[in-house]
Amino acid sequence: MVRTFCAGFVISITLLLDSMSAQATLNIVRGRGKDMLSTVRKHVENNYFDPTYGGVDMKAAFEKAERQMAEAQSAGHTFGIIAQALTTLNDSHTFFIPPSRASTVRYGWQLAMVGNRCFITSVKPGSDAEQRGLAPGDEVLTMQGFRPDRNILWKMKYMYYVLQPQASLRFELRAPNGEMRQVEAAASIRQGKAVVDLTGREGDDYYEMLREAQAEGKLREHIYYNVGKELIIYKMPTFSVQTELIDRVIDKVREYPNLIIDLRGNQGGAVSTLERLAGYLLPRDTVIAERKGRKEEKPMKAARVGKPYDGKLAILIDSESASASELLARAVQIEGRGRVYGDRSAGSVRQSRQHEDKMGADTVFYYSVSVTNADIFMKDGKPLEHIGVQPDELILPTPTDLATHRDPVLAKAAASFGIKLSPEDAGKMFPVKWRN
Repeated sequence: MVRTFCAGFVISITLLLDSMSAQATLNIVRGRGKDMLSTVRKHVENNYFDPTYGGVDMKAAFEKAERQMAEAQSAGHTFGIIAQALTTLNDSHTFFIPPSRASTVRYGWQLAMVGNRCFITSVKPGSDAEQRGLAPGDEVLTMQGFRPDRNILWKMKYMYYVLQPQASLRFELRAPNGEMRQVEAAASIRQGKAVVDLTGREGDDYYEMLREAQAEGKLREHIYYNVGKELIIYKMPTFSVQTELIDRVIDKVREYPNLIIDLRGNQGGAVSTLERLAGYLLPRDTVIAERKGRKEEKPMKAARVGKPYDGKLAILIDSESASASELLARAVQIEGRGRVYGDRSAGSVRQSRQHEDKMGADTVFYYSVSVTNADIFMKDGKPLEHIGVQPDELILPTPTDLATHRDPVLAKAAASFGIKLSPEDAGKMFPVKWRN
């Protein structure tokens, strides 16, 4: 039976009994939960861009959460209660980030929406998922009994990647040949410390966190691939980089008459990086978007830079392209600077600020909440939140394309410049790099 995800959100969270609840009395756990809820509520009430919450009764949502907190059975349950209160807003940039856990869970697969269907897009070699037959091109009909779609997949990922990582996940799958099967694939679990303490003299925990961040960075390398002297493809995995990197990128691509920027899977990052890149691609001081919040906000503009890139341009997006990726793609469309290829983007376009708080004295638990402080409207006056960017040419990889690592989107974009690139060769250019 297929379950409704939102209805099971908090119910599933109650099943999580973690190390915090084992080490403290239930009353202490509930007290901490109430303190966190109170702090999160203040951040939202003081900073959310719309004091009316778009008509959502957040006062009632927080009061309900406070009542539920009195019955919480674990630390994980308290996290779920806070998270559920915030998801009432259905805002892509407002969410709760709980304290770190004693173990790191890494799944040996990646999944994403392709059109209105969810697919396994890659599987880590040697993982339990590969051994159990999970494969690219498998359509995900259900995950943990829930049917993923564009409206709830982000909530499912939030739950299973942030709030309640699982030792394994159950899938109901349909292979490219139509075969139906069920697979339960285990995650890789790395045990760590129950509490990350950044106050010690030796700083071991800090440097371990730094190494983890660097390992994650290897998954998001900025890569170039040239096709002869006529085309260069820039794979940009994130906007969370220094603006100086953008200067080096443009120095690299400037000699090529045709440029494809691949923003597929890029979930955004720094506004300053967006403005810098836009400065090289769009006319100087072009307004990218207007920000509207409680306080007056400056518009996002193409930054003033040196010599711009004046060659032909194409942008690639997919359902995982979010935030700054969507803003750049839509600005390129509005200004007539180039064409956009691929799938409709995530529709996750607002501005937020992360508010970090802590509990404890000698041993500190850190948690935070991301709060939307501005809505964003494009130069044409329209928002992208919950809407996304519709590409100029909608190109959806088939299950067989995913299974055989063909990339028809990149091949089509290259063809628009008169450059022959087969989907098979395009699919070999940017293989997924997994962490060990």
